[in-house]
Amino acid sequence: MKRYDKPIKISSVKLTKKDIIDLMELVEKEKRYTKSFDEPSASIHEDEYTIDDLNSKNFSTYDLPDKIFDLYIYFWMGKNTKESITVSLNKNANKIGVVGSDKVWVEGKKEELRQFLEKRKPCYSFIHQYPTIYGFFEGLLSVLIGAILGIIFIVKIHSIFIISLLIVILSLYYLSKRIGKGTLLPNFIGVINSRVKWYNDKMYVVALITLIVAFISLIIGFIRK
Repeated sequence: MKRYDKPIKISSVKLTKKDIIDLMELVEKEKRYTKSFDEPSASIHEDEYTIDDLNSKNFSTYDLPDKIFDLYIYFWMGKNTKESITVSLNKNANKIGVVGSDKVWVEGKKEELRQFLEKRKPCYSFIHQYPTIYGFFEGLLSVLIGAILGIIFIVKIHSIFIISLLIVILSLYYLSKRIGKGTLLPNFIGVINSRVKWYNDKMYVVALITLIVAFISLIIGFIRK
């Protein structure tokens, strides 16, 4: 019997605590249609700890961090049927996987989950929608850094403008690498405590300081040009 199992990728997603519970319920409701003895479950993997056996009913009972960046929801619907649902969300990539022999059910479930997540995009999601352009931009910054270093150390031009320009490009390159690694503007973020402000996150404070340094350097460079 043919199995349909092609996963789909989802761009950036930002979920609240309620959104995560609702997403779990979308997977858990399939329990009604199977005789599987397995239960739908979820897990959170962070640097300091791992929490397994989560579900929509016990999720709120756990002492979770203010933000999470790795969530895995799964439901193995029995060995005989070979059907399963997985939703993998982390700071580097998001993926939905639905496996089964009923094409209508597989495609329908994937679409239901896709629509749920697509409606919950952060404002910066466009950055992750065009990885080729982003990769080109990061490569261009690397070339510019090399060119300016060549001007400084080989051509021996040490003007304030050139040095300021180097600081600006280095700042942009640093931020682009943080975005690429998912530590800044991650593909997935789960906001458990919505009362915590952005300035409580050290990475965003560092990013803001970097932008301020770049802006001041640019102004000084044009003034002293």
